[in-house]
Amino acid sequence: MMISFPEPFKSTALIVYTRPQPLDAEARALLEKMQNFFMERSFKTQMASCRLSAVTVRALILAGAMPLKRIGPYLPNPFPGTMADLLDGVGKGAPCTVRETVNRTINNISYNSLLPFNKTAEQILEGRNFLETRIDSRDEEKTGSTCIGMSHALLKQLSDKHGIEGMYGAQRKKGNGGALVHATVIVECRDGYVLLDPISHPDHRIFPIPFGEQVTINGKTFTASNRGSQIPISQTERDEEFEYCTNIANADDIIAKHFIMEAPFNPPKNPAFPISAYYLEGEKAGRSSRTIWVSPLQAKFTFKNDTVKGDSERTLTISFKDILNDGFCAQLKRYYVAGKPPTFNIDVESLHKQLVKFVTNAKIIDLMFREIYSGNQMRSNFY
Repeated sequence: MMISFPEPFKSTALIVYTRPQPLDAEARALLEKMQNFFMERSFKTQMASCRLSAVTVRALILAGAMPLKRIGPYLPNPFPGTMADLLDGVGKGAPCTVRETVNRTINNISYNSLLPFNKTAEQILEGRNFLETRIDSRDEEKTGSTCIGMSHALLKQLSDKHGIEGMYGAQRKKGNGGALVHATVIVECRDGYVLLDPISHPDHRIFPIPFGEQVTINGKTFTASNRGSQIPISQTERDEEFEYCTNIANADDIIAKHFIMEAPFNPPKNPAFPISAYYLEGEKAGRSSRTIWVSPLQAKFTFKNDTVKGDSERTLTISFKDILNDGFCAQLKRYYVAGKPPTFNIDVESLHKQLVKFVTNAKIIDLMFREIYSGNQMRSNFY
């Protein structure tokens, strides 16, 4: 069952009254300045009130009100060639093209949405509350990753194999200065920006966009800004507008916190399991052949192996309690190798440790959500 939540706060503006008479340019400028001042002051006053009321931590994170963004130290040097040179040229000493590196890197990392929860629980056990935790998603290639760690893996591969310095691009809804919700990589070239999106389908990963132009690629419309922009790309898709921000030093943590607050309440992609879930996913070539669905609400895992037809173990349902039994490791190995060759890029021992850690920390995660809904954690931070 999905639960809807009210908006964290409604914005109102205080407008200075003026008599209906023509204003000269100087008076209009002064009026606009005063209006902007009062609007900003009204918003800040509301935010202060929210912090002392029952507005939850989750609501403020989803609204983009916390954590606060920190601007990074610099933008990297642009790639000296064109977008075509970047993607399909083979530079001196490079083993392959950038296009091949992008696809190989993403295909070799299993999507793993458990990692942010496990990392958060570890820090809470050390005595931090949720807002004090810091999520860093570098070096996750061997353990699976969300879009955050995959973007870091892309940046590392571009640097190591091609000597190219890309930018970490954080996506947010356009125009509202809201929360950062998705991680990507952007490379500035001589004639435009190349957006590298670490998602499953190979046809929706690479988007070259010339400076100052609007292009539609695979149903997505992109507009590129001018050279050196810290918001280099905007995007329109199904009546929604987004923009990609660069040079944000703590983008990892902001995106991870938003994901943790949002993921348990999103409908899963698999309609056969209409429950809130996190999941791990194998094979990044446009389809999933092995998937592990996690339902904290029902305290169970559902294992699906689409490479096995008609086998009794094609779909397994295992309770959290059974994950801790000695026999589960052997059961996981049978699921892992049944049918076609393994499609998870995580070794089975590491996967077992992650699942056990998640179940062991499930009560910590549950307590965390209770606190951020009650407002207790926020009051402890502001009093």
